[in-house]
Amino acid sequence: MSDNPKDASDRQPEQAIQIPENYGNPWTAVKMDIFANNNLIAQNGVLCMHYASVPDVINQRVEGDLRDSFDQMDDYQFENNVVFKRENGHIYIQKKPVFIILTNNSTDLINTPSGLYGNSGAYATVNRWYQNTNETVHISQFDKMVPCSSENEIIGTAKQKFRHNNTGVDRLNFPIVDIEFLVDSDGKFYQKNVDFDIIDGVIKWKGHNRPGNDPVTGKGKICSARFQYKRYFYIKMVPHDFRSTPVINSMGQAQVKRGPMQAVLQADEIFLNEKRKAEDSPEDVLLAGDTDNEGYR
Repeated sequence: MSDNPKDASDRQPEQAIQIPENYGNPWTAVKMDIFANNNLIAQNGVLCMHYASVPDVINQRVEGDLRDSFDQMDDYQFENNVVFKRENGHIYIQKKPVFIILTNNSTDLINTPSGLYGNSGAYATVNRWYQNTNETVHISQFDKMVPCSSENEIIGTAKQKFRHNNTGVDRLNFPIVDIEFLVDSDGKFYQKNVDFDIIDGVIKWKGHNRPGNDPVTGKGKICSARFQYKRYFYIKMVPHDFRSTPVINSMGQAQVKRGPMQAVLQADEIFLNEKRKAEDSPEDVLLAGDTDNEGYR
């Protein structure tokens, strides 16, 4: 038994005055202002271009057919044209810009027996309407969100080992915005704008001051780089596809409206996997112009 007279560790009705909560009859029902929610997202969100995904059936002859090669003639699964993009078994069609609020934006690499697996991502709350329209946004798994902001504002930092290519062009897993450090297997550091330039998201070496070949293997030296790149996201899951929210209309009556959606985003995976046909996207085909080893990489 405690010696403290103020110790209230048990219910003692004689020491408390019980006052019931009175909500009135009928009680007041508070309704959410769904328009304020969308306005909050528009005022504080990040503007992203929405790309809708459709399963890729181009050049598919049999239902359920799985192509196991990404470089078959006339069967490329990575290409761009004026109508759509093709990536990883999906066709991406550009829609319109939409504001989203990103929360818990994280970077995570999981070490697996087969290598590092990217598990970076974020949670997104998506405005109901596309920017400056009354067109409702419909999101689905595997859709793509590309930030429209300046590449210097929406950037991530990555680190990667790669084998130098003697063609004079090195392409990393992501489109490069800036490089902090670049070192080869001999411990030699290289400087941007002195030894190489960053052109169209790739490393373009200048002159003869480059890593070159390893005398033991006869192949390009192994290099390591720490760099920045522009982020983009794929929709991994849609926890709240349709938020049915009662609101008060102009007549003072409760009416169900569609609220903002929520999505779990997966950050970009491997930029190098976006192989394309030369005739479809010339700017993405790198020609090795300074050696005899020519061709697109």
